[in-house]
Amino acid sequence: MSTNDRPISPLIACPLAVIAVMAPLAARAQADGARGETGSYAQIVKHVAPSVVAVLVESDVSRIEGFFGRSYGGVVRGGGSGLVIRGDGIIVTNYHVLEHAVRIEIELHDRRTIRARVIGVDPATDLAVVQIDVSGLQPARFADSSRAVPGDRVLAIGAPFGLRHTVTAGVISAVGRVHVQRGVVTRYLQTDAGISPGNSGGPLVNMAGEVVGINTANLGEGSAVGFSIPANLVRDVSNQLLRSRSVARGYIGIHVQPLDARLVRYFKLRDDGGALVNRVDKDSPAAQAGIAVGDIVLTFGGEPISDAAELLERVARSRIDADVTLRVQRNGAPTTAVIGVGRPPRSSAAPANASGRVNQDALLGMNVRALTPVLRHETGYNGPAAVVVAGVAPGSPADRAGVRPGFAILQADLRAVTAPRDLLAALADGSVLLLVEGEKQEAAYVLVQAE
Repeated sequence: MSTNDRPISPLIACPLAVIAVMAPLAARAQADGARGETGSYAQIVKHVAPSVVAVLVESDVSRIEGFFGRSYGGVVRGGGSGLVIRGDGIIVTNYHVLEHAVRIEIELHDRRTIRARVIGVDPATDLAVVQIDVSGLQPARFADSSRAVPGDRVLAIGAPFGLRHTVTAGVISAVGRVHVQRGVVTRYLQTDAGISPGNSGGPLVNMAGEVVGINTANLGEGSAVGFSIPANLVRDVSNQLLRSRSVARGYIGIHVQPLDARLVRYFKLRDDGGALVNRVDKDSPAAQAGIAVGDIVLTFGGEPISDAAELLERVARSRIDADVTLRVQRNGAPTTAVIGVGRPPRSSAAPANASGRVNQDALLGMNVRALTPVLRHETGYNGPAAVVVAGVAPGSPADRAGVRPGFAILQADLRAVTAPRDLLAALADGSVLLLVEGEKQEAAYVLVQAE
C-alpha cells in the first residue's frame, strides 16, 4: 500500500458545526486583487463567495452529546457551511452538520436567511443536499478533482466559529488519504489550511475559482492537517441524492482489513496483496456463499485485489443483483465463491454469554474477563463476543501488538472464543492471532507473540 493510501488514524470527524473552510493556494500565478495588487486572492474570492452559504441549525439537545453551539431552552444552535450547486436553491453540505437538526436555515451571501428542507443525505460520505425556495443563485463551478496534486494552492471559504465569509489559504498536502465509514471508502484530499468548527461543508477552491473539494474533517484543532471530500465524489453523490434521495452501492456483507507484514507471514502469503475478512454479516450474500471469517480475498470479479480499501471500493461500485466471483485463500488453500451483490441493510446486530477470568501473566500481558450479563449491562456492549480485555500490562507483548482494554475478543487462532480458557489453549505455542472488536464494534485481527 502506498503512503497516500494508508488509512487515517485517528480521523476526527468534526462536530456538528465543523470543518474548516480551507484555503489551499494553487500552483498558478495569482489574480490581481481588488486594488490591482499582485499576490492577492481577492478576485478568486469575489467570484466564489456568492456560492458559499452559512448553514444554521437548531438541534434537540436531548438527542446530542458534545454538540458545538449554545443552548437556548432545550435546543442547541450551531451550524456549518454549504455550497450552492444549482441556481434554484440546491445546496450541498456535510451530513454531520445536519445530523441532529430539527430546523435548518441557510444564510446567503447577501445576508438573507431562508428555511431549508432536506433532499437527501449520505452518512457514509458525510454529504447532504438541501433546498431553499429561492431562484437565481450563483452555482459553484466544480473542478476535476482527479487532477489535483500535492503542492496545488487552494483557498477555503466558510464560517469557522460562526465568522461568516472567512477565507483561509494553504496547499493540497496529499491526495488519496483513505477513510472508511460504514464500509464505504473515501479518498480525501489533505490540506494544511486551518480547520475550525463551523467550516464543515464549505468549499476548497483552486486558483481557477473551481471547487476541488468539500471540507469535512481534521486531525485535531490547529494541527494544519485537514481533509476534503473530492469534488468528483461530491458531484456523483449529490446527483444521486437529487435523483432518488439515496445513493446506490453494492453490498456483499464482508468486513475486511489490510494485511501487514506480520499477518502476511502468519498466513504464509507470497505478498501483502488481498484483504483479510474479519467479519461476515449474518444472512448476507457473502454468508450465503460460504465466505468465512479468516478468509483472504485475492480477486474480485477476476481482478486482483491490492488491499482492503480497493476491495471495498470494488464492492460498492458493483451493480446490484450482479453475480461476482471471488477467489479466496482459506486455511492455506485457494477456493472460489460466487456472490450475488445486494443492497446494504439498514442495520444488524447479535448477542452471546459465558463465564470465567484469566490473569495477564498467562496471556502475554492481557487480563481478560467473561462478558457476563451484568458486565454487558455496565458496558453497554451487545455484540457477539463472549470475552473482553479488562487490562493490558504496559510494555507487554499484548500492549506492543496494539491490544487495548475494552477490546472484545471474538476468535483465537481462527477459532471462536467462548470463554477465557480458550485463550490459554491458543497460547500454548507462545503466540495467538486474535480477532478483536474495538470502539464502535469495528473488528480487526491482531497477532500477539511472546518476545
